[in-house]
Amino acid sequence: IEGDKMTAKDTTLGADNGIGVASAMAILKSNEIAHPPIEALFTSDEEDNMSGAMAVTRELVTGNRLINIDTELEGTFYYGCAGGINANLVLPVVMDKTPSDVVFYKIEVTGLSGGHSGVQIHEKHANAHKLMARTLNQLSTSLSKADSAFYLANFIGGDKKNVITRHAEAIVGVKRGFEAQLVQEVAVMADTFKHEYKVIEDTLQMTAATVQGEYDKVLSEETFNKMVSLLLVMPNDVLAMHGAIDGLVETSCNIGVLTLNEETITMVSFIRSFLETKKQFVVEQMRALATLVGAEFWVDADFPNWEPNLDSELMTRFEQTYKQVFNKEAQLESIHAGLECGHFAKTFPDMDMIACGPTITGAHTTEETLLVSTIEQITKLILNVLAQMDQPVKKN
Repeated sequence: IEGDKMTAKDTTLGADNGIGVASAMAILKSNEIAHPPIEALFTSDEEDNMSGAMAVTRELVTGNRLINIDTELEGTFYYGCAGGINANLVLPVVMDKTPSDVVFYKIEVTGLSGGHSGVQIHEKHANAHKLMARTLNQLSTSLSKADSAFYLANFIGGDKKNVITRHAEAIVGVKRGFEAQLVQEVAVMADTFKHEYKVIEDTLQMTAATVQGEYDKVLSEETFNKMVSLLLVMPNDVLAMHGAIDGLVETSCNIGVLTLNEETITMVSFIRSFLETKKQFVVEQMRALATLVGAEFWVDADFPNWEPNLDSELMTRFEQTYKQVFNKEAQLESIHAGLECGHFAKTFPDMDMIACGPTITGAHTTEETLLVSTIEQITKLILNVLAQMDQPVKKN
């Protein structure tokens, strides 16, 4: 602990979600806290696939109000979250022998902001997969018109489904004598992207440089066209805004993972929505695209949404108590990301819920930091809410 900051050396601190566990255990241990009958619910696997929350049954819990201690900004309380699902598409690959007299270049997209595909999707950050697909499409079209064949030997994209892809690179081949045109076309696309994303992506770079090494196989023309066409038309970014809550993203999709080998091209997208029907609509869009190109398609890791309840008694109670205790306004939001409350809402449809927590930065990294003063604040708030739970709440 240094000043107001708690960190760990060479490892993640584990405050997310360790501080929530510690808070609940401290409340259970105390014999001095005023509260109604309470239960403490601890779940495993929250950061992976929420299997713990999925395993909770009606028989395990009797309460009808739930305080979820699993957020990362003191003073901001969530009363809804998006559901999500993985969409997996695998395209069979046909490789051809590389023709003679072909020069290979590595094209790279770098310097993008990236970010969390839920909480930052509204910031309009560029997805490197999309930029690279547009570039490959432009190169293939322009070089074929100039009587030069164009080839793709490799494509390296993102490796995390829930991260907006920051970097992509492609190994491409062009007939000798057309190198200058390829480099010029890439420069034009780089200028185009910098103009489209000015201010948003102010460090964006796209480069083309010759590469050494043998690339004896390239994608067949048919496979190349299918791959690029998929990347061009697959849903990505914000797809719809919420109809009842201003500024809230309702539905989104992020092409997070792309891997290519001599047998398959795998693309994994993460779909999020506050509406189950809209989430499934995007799934069916992607299934239709897979069918058109002869790709295998399946979904997994499905988790439900927590539909925002603007009439939540618990939300009103937290808002009013926060104002009474700290003499400042609470921030009440729905989050376009997954919380275990989505599973709880499905299992307990009548449960009134709110999510809160102290301030944590850099969660899941070695830079994870917990602001100690906010532990005291959130604990004080929860204790005041518990002490007043038997009193009727006054609606605003």
